[in-house]
Amino acid sequence: MKTNIEYADEVSNPLFARLKGDESSKIGTFCEKPDKNGTCENCWAEVLNLRFGNKLAFDKSNRDKIEWLKREKEMNRLVMRNKQKPMSAKFPGLPLVVFCCDTFDIFQPSISDEMRDWVFNNYDYLTNLILLIQTTYPAKMNRYFKERYGNDGLPSHYRIGMSAGTQDFFDRNINHLKTIKAKEKYVIFEPLLEQITFNIPQMLYDANVNKQPHFTFAIVGGESGHGARICREEWIRSISNQCKQSGVFVLIKQMGKESYYKNVKQTRFTDTKGAKFDELPLDLQIREMPV
Repeated sequence: MKTNIEYADEVSNPLFARLKGDESSKIGTFCEKPDKNGTCENCWAEVLNLRFGNKLAFDKSNRDKIEWLKREKEMNRLVMRNKQKPMSAKFPGLPLVVFCCDTFDIFQPSISDEMRDWVFNNYDYLTNLILLIQTTYPAKMNRYFKERYGNDGLPSHYRIGMSAGTQDFFDRNINHLKTIKAKEKYVIFEPLLEQITFNIPQMLYDANVNKQPHFTFAIVGGESGHGARICREEWIRSISNQCKQSGVFVLIKQMGKESYYKNVKQTRFTDTKGAKFDELPLDLQIREMPV
């Protein structure tokens, strides 16, 4: 399905969640909000699920109330797209970029390895697409990929990422992403909730040894929507500058909710998400993707 997400041409959700044992329940989704007070607090997918889906809040207490089922038609659609060998409309020179599992986290505990195997057994053959796989469970993702792919690493059409909105979450999880063997890895700093600093000397040292930094591109954005939390322009600029120093590509998605300056609320941007691309400061009008 086509998407307005700035870093993908399409999104795809090969699984859905319904109330266990209730075939009449509405199709929906589920996640357990591992970073409940950070990245995951204002989850847009939860809002949609409460309104239009299976009506369950995203909380681990509801884990046993749902069952995951395969969305065969959606997987078959991806297989057909792969046969067509489509090219990206947003990133010239790249194959079609598909953000996979955008309404749920494929590595959450409520999804079994058997169900994950079905997803990746199909994904492995979609070599004419670029598949973005990201998680807020980097340790579980690392374990699964090591058991599945061993020393060979992931097929080259995967782009593997983790979400991190705070320094603490980034520091606790970056090593799990670092040790995954993948051609391209990324961190999505959205919603960015505070200043985040990389260990640039360590990143550069590892890049010299392994020929690759901890991650090869970053996606940065403030929070949007109802109840959006503050994101400061200088936080985004700091990540952009650190990426340049580390040889990491960067895609600035949106500013998000602006902060207060001198106790005066500044309405700087007309777009409800924070900023249209051409309204961003010139030095932040960056949307790169590794080729």
